[in-house]
Amino acid sequence: MMARIPKTTETKDNKSGVNIAYSIAGEGRGHTIRAIAMAKRLMEAGHNVKFFTSRDSLELLIEQFGESAIVEMMTPDLVLNKDGSVSALFSFLKTFKFLYFTMPFQVRHVIKQVTGEDERGFKADVLLTDFEPTFTHVARHTGLPLISFDSQRFMLDAKLNGKLR
Repeated sequence: MMARIPKTTETKDNKSGVNIAYSIAGEGRGHTIRAIAMAKRLMEAGHNVKFFTSRDSLELLIEQFGESAIVEMMTPDLVLNKDGSVSALFSFLKTFKFLYFTMPFQVRHVIKQVTGEDERGFKADVLLTDFEPTFTHVARHTGLPLISFDSQRFMLDAKLNGKLR
């Protein structure tokens, strides 16, 4: 289903544009680099972007947009072995713990942050997520439109005509 971007609105600081809450997987920097490029274009078009992320993404986003544009929230991460390889078992267990124990509380907290119910006063018009699971639940509970911007979504939406091998 296609999400509809709301019409331009007046924001708290009298800027025109759509208020976009943008969640990014905090593991590695690939998602963050894509988000920086996307956010710059959105801001050039007059929209307002607030980032929700953690760990590896924080430094780059703060450097580009300042601390006031960032909300730190937990995102799933990988567990590495001593040799630097990914531990599939411990990464799975850590992600399971996040999804079933941490995320339900985080969803309630993030809902307040994107609906203007917290001290920041940011009220999102649309949610954009890049491989981060919390915003899917936030969208379901708030009714806000959700745009999923990641390579996994491509597999669901692309018409490959059985050519995937």
